[in-house]
Amino acid sequence: MKMMNKNFIYILLSLFLLQACDSDFLNRYPKDQVSGDTFWGSEQDALSGLNAVYDAMQTGDYYMYNNYMYNDGLTPNAYSQGAYQGFQAIGNGTHTATAPGAVAGRWTYCYAGVYRANLFLENVGNAIEDEALLNRTQGEARFLRALYYHNLVMLYGDVPLILKTQSLEEAIVPRTPKADVLAQIHADLDFAANNLPDAYEGSNIGRVTKGAALALKARVHLYEGEYQQTVDLTQQIINMNQYGLVGIYEDVFSPQNENNEEVVFDVQYIAGALGEGNRFDKLLGNRNAAASGWSSLVPVKELVDAYECIDGLPIDQSPLFDADNPYENRDPRLASTVITPGSYFKGALFSLDPDENEVQHQSRSGFLMRKYVDSTDEAQAWDSPGNFIVIRYADVLLMYAEAKNELSGPDAEVYEAINAIRTRVGMPEVPTGLTQEEMRSKIRHERRVELAIEGLYYFDILRWKTVEEVNNGDIHDANGKVVESRSFNPERDYLWPIPQSELDLNPELEQNKEY
Repeated sequence: MKMMNKNFIYILLSLFLLQACDSDFLNRYPKDQVSGDTFWGSEQDALSGLNAVYDAMQTGDYYMYNNYMYNDGLTPNAYSQGAYQGFQAIGNGTHTATAPGAVAGRWTYCYAGVYRANLFLENVGNAIEDEALLNRTQGEARFLRALYYHNLVMLYGDVPLILKTQSLEEAIVPRTPKADVLAQIHADLDFAANNLPDAYEGSNIGRVTKGAALALKARVHLYEGEYQQTVDLTQQIINMNQYGLVGIYEDVFSPQNENNEEVVFDVQYIAGALGEGNRFDKLLGNRNAAASGWSSLVPVKELVDAYECIDGLPIDQSPLFDADNPYENRDPRLASTVITPGSYFKGALFSLDPDENEVQHQSRSGFLMRKYVDSTDEAQAWDSPGNFIVIRYADVLLMYAEAKNELSGPDAEVYEAINAIRTRVGMPEVPTGLTQEEMRSKIRHERRVELAIEGLYYFDILRWKTVEEVNNGDIHDANGKVVESRSFNPERDYLWPIPQSELDLNPELEQNKEY
């Protein structure tokens, strides 16, 4: 999967563009290009076409158009420095429908992925005769289409549900009710789960599996508050015995340990001449990183303070917390996620004292990113090798624990799931005898620190409705000074605006309220 032929992908993208244009243009396609009439002629053609559906996840060398970690910059976990892709404006509530970057980009590139999936599904039957392979590849494409639509409905609400390739005129359609889009997502994921293998070998590692389809379906149900379905699906994944927790937390995200047992589904990248690398190190890393990074997303004090002391108590309750050495005796996941003052990166001291500091950076918060930043010399400025994990087993366990607790309160299985994640990093188990509300608080805390800077906390605080409290106020730097004031309008900001450029193209679309 990592070594898909890049030149062939370019040919495919040219084909997709050709098929989206008028018929006269198709009749004049260049002789060195592939046309829709000639492409879908073999099994290899179909597999290459399927790779192009995967490739839509990497558009711009990021997952879902731009760096998914920047979702945390829309929460009290992190701060997006500068105007990069409009995340700073979304975070402080000043974004508009005409904003450049993420607001328009995620819409555009998710629909590009939908288009590629639809084109593949319409033509694959002409290229693959083997029924098992046909069903498998259709399952992969339908999973990817579901993933694109899942991101669309989370951000924009009702969106046009398009299940076949269309001309520009046919694409002038109104928004489809979210419930109908969700029904199609579940239909696609059901088909995928019934036709995909548990695992792959060799060059196929990285393709969608049965576990990935079940996990995404569980996430969709959880986000809709459908807890019984979430429990049933996550229990099925647990019973597969296909996944586990990596012993060392930091190794989960290491490019040197990719495709590990904790990964349920990820976006595959490879550095080098193929141009299939990511840009994480350039955007997230500091100047000492091999990519000479920009530190364009930085953690803030609110996230750092959320990590408990090693006795399992919050810093305002633990006798182990020392205000003069605030980063000692803390949950080990803090040091694996954030470069804090007094710690080292590649042997260099990071300090807020300019006379001592050896790590060049541009952080306004006094913290730097460690998670997803390669500490070796393998990273390149715009072409780094690490994969981006979309779903991992720790999240499956946390989904299971949350849904089961919401259904019936904390039972032995809820404790087992959350404690497995905590003890993996040497943290003590949660206390016994918790009420449902107390366990809810523990699970929400665990999701925040375990999944920090993975792009999921934004959707958590939206669905929990805690965003109205935690994202209305100031975020702070390491010294307690205000970095930014946040504002969240509950009448508007649960959804992003439909991009104005799309409204201009499609008069059938209606804007989300208050935009």
